[in-house]
Amino acid sequence: MAWILIGSVVFSIFAAAPTIYTIFGRGLDWSTIGVLWRFSPNQFFFTLFIAPFTTCLTGCALWWTVSAARTSHQPGLAQTFAHNWPIAFLWPLALGAFLAGAFFINITWSPDKLKTPFATQAADAIQQIETDTQSAANSPAQIAARVAKAKDLAPATAKQHNRDIERYLPTFSAYLQMQILMDGNYQRTLRLTDEATASLNGFQVWLILAAGLINGMCATVVLLLRQSSRLHGVDRALGHAQLGILFATLSLLLYAYLFSMYKQQSSQIVGPGFTSNQDIVASLGVGLCLLLLFLSIDEKFSAAVIPTIAGIVAVVAEIAGAPKLSIFRTLFGWETKVSTQLVLICAVVILGVICVYAVRPQSALAR
Repeated sequence: MAWILIGSVVFSIFAAAPTIYTIFGRGLDWSTIGVLWRFSPNQFFFTLFIAPFTTCLTGCALWWTVSAARTSHQPGLAQTFAHNWPIAFLWPLALGAFLAGAFFINITWSPDKLKTPFATQAADAIQQIETDTQSAANSPAQIAARVAKAKDLAPATAKQHNRDIERYLPTFSAYLQMQILMDGNYQRTLRLTDEATASLNGFQVWLILAAGLINGMCATVVLLLRQSSRLHGVDRALGHAQLGILFATLSLLLYAYLFSMYKQQSSQIVGPGFTSNQDIVASLGVGLCLLLLFLSIDEKFSAAVIPTIAGIVAVVAEIAGAPKLSIFRTLFGWETKVSTQLVLICAVVILGVICVYAVRPQSALAR
């Protein structure tokens, strides 16, 4: 258990590094941080309070999977995995690094990755547009017309102020500011991005991808071991492995929901198409992992399958647009309050500790 906790702490620090640096190392005031937090819950809430449990649960799932494979003595891929699991563990890390590198091609950074003056300006613009959106004097059609007009003006404006954008940006309308600040091409050509924060974010993306791939690998091995679980007495280790994978993948599904919140809020402010579909990709990956987990359960009509089926339903709901419901905006999005966030943080920490305790390594059970 010690090495799992140590690894989880190290990985969690890397995952939270860009967020911690944004909060404490860039001179942003608390009101700006509050706006960015509500606008990008996937960058703040997830990395600070969910990712640590994701990494720990992933480590526990890997431990139980290796223990089950070693105890089963099943020839083939499962036994190869049992004897060479450190090498198998490196493959998801390597593939995650490759995918993270591909992810950075033509990326559009969220406002918290911009240089401090631009991040502050973005927070002010977001707040102004949100105020306009909530005002009874402005209809959705009027807001959409302002966004469309700003989108038309953005190319010429960015070209005209290529060398003095920081000086003139505050003179533009909030809608035009966000068209420039939230466009990946302008972020690169106008050098709007804070390079330190963006570089640290690379580790964050890598670790989240690696955690998902490790759980997918574990789910595959658990499926291979299904036939030998009762014959070789590894059913308890296999059950703990399944539970660890379930908890870890469901925590990753929360990232998809929170990113979907960010995508919806950004589309309301700058229009559609300004960010990727990470939420869909993450949901499909989690769905595949949960499907492997479902197939690995012998008794398909037992109570043991209910959490897995519930997770699959949550994946379908996310893809279908469940995060658009107002409750998510109230809990995590623009309408959330400090008190709401504190309650959610306490709930997540308590639930995370319970989940980790339930799947903690226990040598006696693994034999």
